[in-house]
Amino acid sequence: MQLSAFSAEGKNGVVILKWRTESEIGSLGFNVHRSRDREGVYLKVNLELIPAYGVSTNPQEYTYTDDQVEARQTYYYKLEQVDTSGQSAYYGPIMVFVEGRVVPDEFVLQQNYPNPFNSTTKISYGLPEQSHVLLQLFNVPGEVVRTLVNAEQDAGVYEMEWDGADTQGRYLSSGIYFCKLDAGAFRQVKKMVYTR
Repeated sequence: MQLSAFSAEGKNGVVILKWRTESEIGSLGFNVHRSRDREGVYLKVNLELIPAYGVSTNPQEYTYTDDQVEARQTYYYKLEQVDTSGQSAYYGPIMVFVEGRVVPDEFVLQQNYPNPFNSTTKISYGLPEQSHVLLQLFNVPGEVVRTLVNAEQDAGVYEMEWDGADTQGRYLSSGIYFCKLDAGAFRQVKKMVYTR
């Protein structure tokens, strides 16, 4: 396996790790390890192995979000790549400082970006207080095609990604879809255009 990038960004109280492989042969998956000290003990943070593509001659990109961190703290991460024979290779460590969570003044659902989109689009929303969040996508007849969030969430700014697939993982046809955010008594809808 050829790893070409490994980075970390600490914002809104979480750490977003990204890495890229230029090619993969016999790669089984990845584990993320975290420490408070560069030379200290690193503990695995993912519960299950992050699956790899296995065999690929094309670049592949991966993302992992670590939400079990404290704001305004520095962390170190190592990436473990496990191959099909059970052997491991480690990359890093890389350092990241976690910024505090941004808390907006009011509830808001931002327009998805990009829009129109043809592969993936990002949907951002803000919560000024802890709320039960229901973020759903609808087709023109008003049928729910996908539920992105149905959970209690702390105050903060969140971003979800939609790949144009429904609940069963089937890619939907081109057309107009609606994103609806319900958070407490707040409700807002945005129109999205999907082109395949």
